[in-house]
Amino acid sequence: MAWARLNWLDLHGTWDISVTDAPNLYAYFIQSERFPKVGVSPEIKAANLRQLKKIIRLAHSRGIRVSLMAYEASFHTPHTPSPYPDNEDDLYAYTREVVEKMIRQAPGLDAIGFRIGESGHGESFFKCYSEAVKASGRDIPLVTRSWLAHKSQVVQLAKASHDFTVEIKYNGEQWGAPYLLMGGRMVGWYSYSFENYLSDSRTPDAARLWPGNQAAGGGEWPEEPYKIVWQVRANGTHRIFPIYNPEGVRRSIKSMLLGTASGFVVEPVETYYPKSPGYYLANPDDAFCDWIHQRDWMYMSLWGRLGYNPDAPEDVFDAMVVDKFGQAGTRLAEAWKAAGRIILTAFSAFSLGPDHRNHAIELEWGGNTENYLIGKPFDSHVFKSVSEALADEATGSQDGRISPLETAALLKARAAVAERASEIPLYSVPEGERKRLKEIITACGQAAHLGNYYAARFLSAYRAGQAQAGVKDAAAKSTFYMQEAVKEWSALAACSFYKPFTERLRMHTNTFHWAQELPRIKAEAERLARIAAPLPDSCVSVLAPPHLPRIALKIGPDTFKISIQAEGIDRAWALVKPLPSSAFFHKASMMRIGNGH
Repeated sequence: MAWARLNWLDLHGTWDISVTDAPNLYAYFIQSERFPKVGVSPEIKAANLRQLKKIIRLAHSRGIRVSLMAYEASFHTPHTPSPYPDNEDDLYAYTREVVEKMIRQAPGLDAIGFRIGESGHGESFFKCYSEAVKASGRDIPLVTRSWLAHKSQVVQLAKASHDFTVEIKYNGEQWGAPYLLMGGRMVGWYSYSFENYLSDSRTPDAARLWPGNQAAGGGEWPEEPYKIVWQVRANGTHRIFPIYNPEGVRRSIKSMLLGTASGFVVEPVETYYPKSPGYYLANPDDAFCDWIHQRDWMYMSLWGRLGYNPDAPEDVFDAMVVDKFGQAGTRLAEAWKAAGRIILTAFSAFSLGPDHRNHAIELEWGGNTENYLIGKPFDSHVFKSVSEALADEATGSQDGRISPLETAALLKARAAVAERASEIPLYSVPEGERKRLKEIITACGQAAHLGNYYAARFLSAYRAGQAQAGVKDAAAKSTFYMQEAVKEWSALAACSFYKPFTERLRMHTNTFHWAQELPRIKAEAERLARIAAPLPDSCVSVLAPPHLPRIALKIGPDTFKISIQAEGIDRAWALVKPLPSSAFFHKASMMRIGNGH
């Protein structure tokens, strides 16, 4: 973390990987006097606490803060399921006691926190944390999450604290898009985004108010009784492959300075999985590191270093790849970046939902042709669904969003770049880095197959929709693309580098492999072939985007002005929405004035 310039170790939990839930954290660290039967034995708790304190010491010696957030307030743990009957009064007393003891017994802890949503309790229950902080004699900062928590109640907790942070999901439990989504499908996803936490809380009586960031175009965001930290839940989108995507990270960080946002936390690729690469490597001899975070040195470095300076040039990071692999690193960096973009583009264009339990874009087939026909993009303001594209074709309508044909062309182009990693000989890099290179080359190849697979599925669905409208040969072309999808997924499944691995969140198994999805894909191809024999088709090429004038925004005390140059534009509309993420954009006609709107 220190090497990557990451300065905050934000520990949440605990986490049971087998059933994907979060048992009471304190039951593994703190012995309660009033409720001594809760959790593991006192000896194990003491050993765990010693290890936590060691981690804190090591972190502090490297300039890293450490916080601890408990997800449940319950007597139940897998080790002792029913030590006492659950009731609100006893749980309140227990939580207050163990939180105070944690603060006292781990004096180096920099912040302590709680999850409200899914904890089994309402916001008022967590006043016990404020009481515990006061009783401990140490005014330690408090942290919570906005997930399934009412802002009005969270504000009451924040007002009483001198240092209160609210962690908010950045694009749900997926990284998904390299920017913060606004409007579109996010309107109906509520706690998967910022809701009304950016709106003025109007709390002049708070113990402390945090200043708002400078707003684009002028002015400042309102001050609040809490800081905001964005949770980048990247492990929903990236679950298995090593990632290198400098521009994606840069754009994500640059869109974060809203409200009282003071930073972000980001999930490593193994957050919900075992920490050693042994869990997925078919051949143990392919291991070159003990821990997956060592494999993902570039992923971690991008978030840490761009977090400090989002304008750091991409060449700086490419040079770090070259430093590891020599001159071969230049070619590898381009292929590796393309592989990362494939994953984000595919998910941005086709998403089954914002939760990490909704969709695993790297792992699952995505459903039959009808699913792709009616499926929606993650960002419906930037990407056009297959059904929308077909409707536009039928009515002669058009807009500036990326169509499924363009998405398919983009994915195929990026897949072609990612595939070039396989041309790099292992012997061309230092001997100590050859196993690392082998895994990255393999991951680039897998991402390329995924890119070609999703391109084929989008095109197959598009042609199937045309066939329903009576377009000649469209059904046969749909079959052709579905058979291309079978080829790509077959290659994905044939990779011998990965053994079956645990994936409980979405795939609900301890032995996932891409081969398990292949029969469904083949069955869909056979179904389409019974409708029409395959007829080869060609994908559209990627067109260079037209030069678009920049939008100018000027914010005054009571009004704001949006303007755009009028060259080549006859009519223009502005999309404007109220601040809460659950509010839709509204279309307002812009006025023509001179050479602009």
